[in-house]
Amino acid sequence: LIFVLVIVFGHPFSSSSSPAGVRGETIISSSIYSRVVWNITGSPYIIIHTIKINLFASLTIQEGTQVLLEPGINILVEGLLVVDGSPLHPVTFSNNDTMPWGSIVFLPESAK
Repeated sequence: LIFVLVIVFGHPFSSSSSPAGVRGETIISSSIYSRVVWNITGSPYIIIHTIKINLFASLTIQEGTQVLLEPGINILVEGLLVVDGSPLHPVTFSNNDTMPWGSIVFLPESAK
């Protein structure tokens, strides 16, 4: 019962968009230095510190993935960010608290 309460109140999401209701939870606290893929299996991805997608690195976020950011947290893009959602299975960015998250910032040297 306690586990269910943590899931429901701590990390709101709908399990209806996941295959067979299987979902994980991935805590992100460091920047990205290589090619990385986030998918629905590890969703939601909870970013607890501002992260940077470094030059020559990439982050691909696949359809149906949920990204939750703590208050004031940013994603800085120096490399490549690919958000590959679809109308039926969008990628969502949201706050993990009642306070708003920061922003996604594309730095001048980012791959466009």
